[in-house]
Amino acid sequence: MRERIEADWNRHSRVKPGPGASRAAFRRLGALVLAFAVGACATFAGSDEEELAPPTSTVQDADLLLPPIPEPSPSSGVLRGRSLLADGRYSEAARQFEWVLTVEPALESRADALWGLSLVHLLPDSPLREPDQADALLEALADEFPDTLPGMQAVWLRSILEDLRIATERAAAHERAVRELEETLEQLRQIDLGRRPSGRSTPEPDS
Repeated sequence: MRERIEADWNRHSRVKPGPGASRAAFRRLGALVLAFAVGACATFAGSDEEELAPPTSTVQDADLLLPPIPEPSPSSGVLRGRSLLADGRYSEAARQFEWVLTVEPALESRADALWGLSLVHLLPDSPLREPDQADALLEALADEFPDTLPGMQAVWLRSILEDLRIATERAAAHERAVRELEETLEQLRQIDLGRRPSGRSTPEPDS
């Protein structure tokens, strides 16, 4: 197509320009027309190739076709410990969680076992209640698994327990202050009663 356009242009370029026309300007105009025609041919050719080219799938489309990654499920040992804990069988639950920490190597199982064992030592009605032991387990859980749900729960629970400890200490200090104030007031009352006269003496009758 390009050769045909050039031949037509060479044939018409031999026409003598009219009066006042510049031959150089006429040639420049012809060059521009030729360039435009060649560019149009390339555009049409490219459009044909694009229509024939097979569609390509993007990485995002390929990701949508992949099945979702399943989340890790609790092990049978962890599930058994949770069941015992929910039934209030704290001693058996503690032994079950300790067994998981010793036998099962999976990190998810260890995180769940640390969380369950900390609850065994933290719940008020547990005979194994040891707040210091529970805090140590929660600290280990937060340090070993900071980016997991049990690890974040451990951080949150430790902050709640710390706030509760501070509030308890303040309440105890307030009770001591109130008790000391009451004792001081009682002492002042006793001192004031001691300063008062016990009573007036009865005057003797005139003889």
